[in-house]
Amino acid sequence: MAWLVLTIVFGIAAIGGVVWARGVPVAGRSRTTGYLIAGGSALVWLVLTFFLSIHTVGQRQVGIVYNFSGTISGKKNSGVVLTAPWQHIKTENIAIQKEVFSFDGSNSAVSKDQQPITATLVVNYQVEPLSVVTLYKTVGPSWKTVLLDGRVPQDFKETTAQFTSPQITLNRPALRKITLARLRRELSPYDIRVVDVFVNNVGYSRSYTNAIEAKQVQVQAALQAEAKVAQAQAEAQQAVAKARGDAEAIALRGRALHNNPEVLRLEAIDKLNPNAQVVICTGQTCPAFLPSGLIGSNGK
Repeated sequence: MAWLVLTIVFGIAAIGGVVWARGVPVAGRSRTTGYLIAGGSALVWLVLTFFLSIHTVGQRQVGIVYNFSGTISGKKNSGVVLTAPWQHIKTENIAIQKEVFSFDGSNSAVSKDQQPITATLVVNYQVEPLSVVTLYKTVGPSWKTVLLDGRVPQDFKETTAQFTSPQITLNRPALRKITLARLRRELSPYDIRVVDVFVNNVGYSRSYTNAIEAKQVQVQAALQAEAKVAQAQAEAQQAVAKARGDAEAIALRGRALHNNPEVLRLEAIDKLNPNAQVVICTGQTCPAFLPSGLIGSNGK
């Protein structure tokens, strides 16, 4: 459009200059001036036409070439490129891009058990460089709004509806993989490659969070009670084992003393006087518990 306007303006100036130069001579009017106007207009038009034909396409971009009528005639790769002066270029990013979708407030997702889910979904995607022209012809330059803005939130919400709230907390990798596979399947026909998907900042309503915290408190209390019961059972088993050991020791000692009664007499003497080395028996005064071998025939 700009080149067309300039062409009309400078064309009129050039024609006017020629008419000036070839017109009927008038006092004070020079033919040279008319030719200078015509030539200058043509020169300026050529310079502007040259600069309007030069375009710069970025390193990670593709230039979509539009005709004056608005139809797409092709594409240009990165660098300094030339087109017809009546054509213009719209650049499209073909690098890996990032789009962030927030789910909060009235836009929150919902779990299978009807709990509101807040989250941030990060989508990394890339337009196939060889298919940019096809994308522009079939969808248009506003393809992000058409293909991503509505589709991504819908797919994520339908995915969260397959999980209960506890499952979402424990199986976030599965939630991510399902969302990624679904977006890849739905966007690949448009030559949009979904590189990866990240699910961040997953949260729940305040009432649900409070219920989870209360449940955790109950679980901790139950675990403490179980620990106390286990400790009491262990102590009881220890006491039983100790009593059984004492009983077995007493039984063993009883059998030993039954088989060796002299041991009991020696222990009795030791308790009467641990330092005694000789015990004298006189008649009936000899302790009855002494071994019979220690008492002589005369009682001494």
